[in-house]
Amino acid sequence: MCDHCGCREFAPIAELTADPALYVRQIAAVVLTALGDARGEPALRKLAHDEKSAGLVHPHYLLGVLATRRGDFRTAQGELEQAVTLMPYFVDALVALGDVLLRTQKLELATERFNEVLAYDRHHKGAQ
Repeated sequence: MCDHCGCREFAPIAELTADPALYVRQIAAVVLTALGDARGEPALRKLAHDEKSAGLVHPHYLLGVLATRRGDFRTAQGELEQAVTLMPYFVDALVALGDVLLRTQKLELATERFNEVLAYDRHHKGAQ
């Protein structure tokens, strides 16, 4: 491990991605991702695609956000659609999916997603 990138500093958190408790693994992956630690995304991917944890919403949402940042809109759309399927009223996922759909010129679908957001939160700035 190196000293300059936080690897040692975040090592205790990274160790929790192997914890027996699913909730602890999810929180560790989310925290690592939020801290910009390279171990976060693989931990999220494992959670999102393991049969025991594939029903968790946040790993899919965060993987979609990360893919959007990289410009990988196909992956982003798939992960965000999964997040919305798992939790249809998750407005942040709906907004992120609407954004991806706009960027890929799927205007009608984007409008549908933004309208869903407004149905849940009519003042949501991201959907107006």
